[in-house]
Amino acid sequence: MTYDEKINALKAEYEQRILAIVAAYGEVFRAAGYTWSGDTYQQDDSEYAWAITLLRPGTSVVGGKWPEDAVDVVFTLCEERVHERVEEGGVAFRLDLTEVSGRILGQQSPYNYTEWCWIRLDAKAEIAERFRLFEDADPAAAVSVAGGTS
Repeated sequence: MTYDEKINALKAEYEQRILAIVAAYGEVFRAAGYTWSGDTYQQDDSEYAWAITLLRPGTSVVGGKWPEDAVDVVFTLCEERVHERVEEGGVAFRLDLTEVSGRILGQQSPYNYTEWCWIRLDAKAEIAERFRLFEDADPAAAVSVAGGTS
């Protein structure tokens, strides 16, 4: 199996669970007074990513433009070949919490900048263990990080 086939298989295996994680963040923010359409969009430029955008209480989209302080929640299937410029490589998962303006509010990126960051694509048990860290995380904590209430 080629590297691209392995990445696509991993995406297919985890996509529904990733969507569930992102939706859980959307629902927790909605309960805290944020507005979320319920839509999740996928970004497939250099890596696979799934995202939602949340409007802070009292804000709205004006003229088709999101307010600068709208909150993006993005879950990325990170590829070592993209970040480290290696021929092939491993994977990692990352969840970013940012404002539309680009201001970073928070991030979950286990073992980032350590020797344990990247997991070999054939290490299925290690990939599953790392992914569980995201499933076990409490999305309500992100509301506090974003400056809302939880």
